[in-house]
Amino acid sequence: MTTTACESSPLEPACHDSSRAPQRSSLLAYAPGAVSAEVWKGVRDDAVDLVLAVTPTSAERARKDLELVAQVAGHLVRSGVAVSLEDLLSDATLASFDSAQRAAGRASGTRANQRARFRRLQAVRAGVPWRKERRADGERVAGLVQPTIVNEVAVLLHPATAGDRSGAEALAASLEAARRRRRDSTEADVPASAWRRARSFAQERGLQLTRRHLAAAATYEVLSTAAPVASLVREFGLTRRDLDLGLALALELSDHLGAKDCEALRG
Repeated sequence: MTTTACESSPLEPACHDSSRAPQRSSLLAYAPGAVSAEVWKGVRDDAVDLVLAVTPTSAERARKDLELVAQVAGHLVRSGVAVSLEDLLSDATLASFDSAQRAAGRASGTRANQRARFRRLQAVRAGVPWRKERRADGERVAGLVQPTIVNEVAVLLHPATAGDRSGAEALAASLEAARRRRRDSTEADVPASAWRRARSFAQERGLQLTRRHLAAAATYEVLSTAAPVASLVREFGLTRRDLDLGLALALELSDHLGAKDCEALRG
């Protein structure tokens, strides 16, 4: 049975788990250049316990988290603040450290990663669930199948560009099945062989096609219908996820709308 030696730790980590002794020893041996050995010695043990308490963890993540703690400790020293784990993990320290990183020209992506890891360490220390930072503006929309899928499929089906008649017919049948599923909420589909031919046909022409793409294409066609959205929801059984595709359509509209109109579309 695996034994532990840290039942009294407020973190209650697997930090002293005998199976992780080599990892713990490696972290304890870490000598950061951002802060003096004397200052680091005062927070090292607690910091190692903390990074090992993060779940899930890995040797690489624990090392990077410990490096972040050392960077923040160095920031506190330069700011004339006494270094303790409580001071290291305060909201005020996060704000001042992030500002210093920005002033130093640190990339926004790197700073976002540092803030997320800092928040995770705060949550572990406090014994509360960790909540990720709000996604960046546009990140959610960027993850959706884009409205261009409608035209991309249409181009492949155009008689002048289709070429492979059997492949084009398989793609057309697959698209029509997606439309029927959208229109009638049926389980309409094409034979597996036809779907494989449709995907191969599209891939040969540079379009990586999945059923999700075809479902989105059918939904975009519905959302582009000149009718109130409430009517479309009722008629086609649109779900919240279906309506999310409207965000991508709204993003396209933003190029043609004024500031007030764009503000009205938010939310």
